[in-house]
Amino acid sequence: MSDEVGKDAELLHATCVAVGAHAVLLTGPPGAGKSDLALRLIMSAWPAAMVAGQPVLVADDQVIVRREGARLIARCPPAIAGRLEVRGIGIVETAWCERAEVRLVAELSREQAMARMPAAESLEILGTTIARTLLQPDEPSAPMKLLLALDRAGGDPDINAKGLAPDAGSRQSLAPDVHLIPLKE
Repeated sequence: MSDEVGKDAELLHATCVAVGAHAVLLTGPPGAGKSDLALRLIMSAWPAAMVAGQPVLVADDQVIVRREGARLIARCPPAIAGRLEVRGIGIVETAWCERAEVRLVAELSREQAMARMPAAESLEILGTTIARTLLQPDEPSAPMKLLLALDRAGGDPDINAKGLAPDAGSRQSLAPDVHLIPLKE
């Protein structure tokens, strides 16, 4: 399947992280904290009782989204695959996966007040309805809030907001086509 942008595909200014086979798109203006929040999400050690697989980068700064039937699939432009911008450090290589189904858009905002008990929201991308949440990226709890919001969006049955281990039969494998970066000796 081609990654060209067209009728059923679009290039977004966003960052995308997969948790299992599902993903969250981080959106916001330049400097909103998309890459930093993705870094904190993928570099944190998550308990197996909360997530079955370690969150992994799909794409940073540019994400190709393609409608496939009723699903929205995120991919990375090949030129930036496995690369994440870390302010103050530069571009670093990280594990990444080739594609994941988008279940949540997290709009990052440092200025907008967050509702204590927000109503469910959604938006449309390429004719596909996706759950949407507003998030302050600098809060220490922001990575955990992303996992909880992805759970609420039906993104990953392995994320367990109640702190109880999920049934072993419900666990999904890590996103397909994960590419690991070898450690330097």
